[in-house]
Amino acid sequence: MEAIEGEPKRFSAFLKDQRYKGEQTIWMLNLLLFEPPPGPLLYGEYGIRAQSKIGKIEGVSSAGKKRSGGLVLAAGKVHALKGSSFDSIGIMCYPSQGAFLEYVSHGSLNIAPKGGGAGVKDPLVTEGFKLRKAGLAVQGLIAMVPERVWDTTDCEKLASRL
Repeated sequence: MEAIEGEPKRFSAFLKDQRYKGEQTIWMLNLLLFEPPPGPLLYGEYGIRAQSKIGKIEGVSSAGKKRSGGLVLAAGKVHALKGSSFDSIGIMCYPSQGAFLEYVSHGSLNIAPKGGGAGVKDPLVTEGFKLRKAGLAVQGLIAMVPERVWDTTDCEKLASRL
């Protein structure tokens, strides 16, 4: 189960890590190994549900512009030249660490609606997490704060500093 759900100590350390605090964009690199069919199909349905929720979570950039989260990269043709093998890789973008926590909390914690009242779970997210769990054999999850996103045209501008 830890292969999918993660390790509580590492999650707690991520939440305390000052490098991810504030309103900076967090990218989550997902390394995915599916269960046999219908594993990929189940995970694909989770992905659709996740995108529909994460795409609506808004944040504000350091320049004061509104931004939302969502899928940045998906690759289904993956071949590891070294290390563990995976079936697929995806990068999901969250406007902030708080936005990531908001998303995962809606599926696993009781969240009080704005204005108070009793806590509720979002059934779309909760059911989506069940599909995720059923579709995955292993998930590697790596949090990142990108320093720069390169366009292939930028590669011409790279020069050795040696």
